Amino acid sequence: MRTKVLALLLVVIFALASLPARPTAAQTATPPTCADADLLKEIGTDLTTIGTSLGDIPKTGAGGLYAIMIDISNTRHKYEDKDLPKDVGCVYMQTETIILLATIQDYAVVEMADKLGLDKDMIAKNREFMNKRLEAQLKMVTDLLPKAS
Repeated sequence: MRTKVLALLLVVIFALASLPARPTAAQTATPPTCADADLLKEIGTDLTTIGTSLGDIPKTGAGGLYAIMIDISNTRHKYEDKDLPKDVGCVYMQTETIILLATIQDYAVVEMADKLGLDKDMIAKNREFMNKRLEAQLKMVTDLLPKAS
């Protein structure tokens, strides 16, 4: 259930990426945001794909989850290997996206432990921790989205 909520949340968050950017003058008085529509679309597409895959975790086995984890890693590597954007808000967005992908990967590790039938108490504790961590990181990313004027 939590995985489906996370997947839906990722889709909704990056649907917001189409909001118009604030004027540049206003950005100097407020925290930076990323207004690069192409970068936001790319991130949104990648996170939507991953979010959809995360929704498949409950019905897949360890092999299916492994494939999802590889996709998450490859997507993270794509952003790690990209040139940095020129806009500071977009540099933050790219960096926070990398951290978000790493956090999603950590969440998948906990789910893999469940697929392998490991310590249920430890899995429950780690799920709780990872859900809090994911919420915090999602906020870091969404705070960088352009605000509606």
